[in-house]
Amino acid sequence: TVTVQVDPKGDSVNAVEAEITYDPKLLSVVSLAKTGSVFSLWTTEPTFSNTAGTISFGGGSPSPFSSRSNLLVITFRAVAPGSA
Repeated sequence: TVTVQVDPKGDSVNAVEAEITYDPKLLSVVSLAKTGSVFSLWTTEPTFSNTAGTISFGGGSPSPFSSRSNLLVITFRAVAPGSA
């Protein structure tokens, strides 16, 4: 399980868009969870492709935040030995 965070280092942020890549020969996404996210608005619902090895999402908050905050929780399953 991996928690994706953003650390604006004191700057005010209210939106983030991202694409995460991983090796689909080594890992498979089991689930994505928005529980506990600083985002209350999602411009791009979190989606994944175990074929392409990508996770995409975009979201925001009506109120800016300036400290490290959780965005998304990814649960992976190992499909082969290796370092990913």
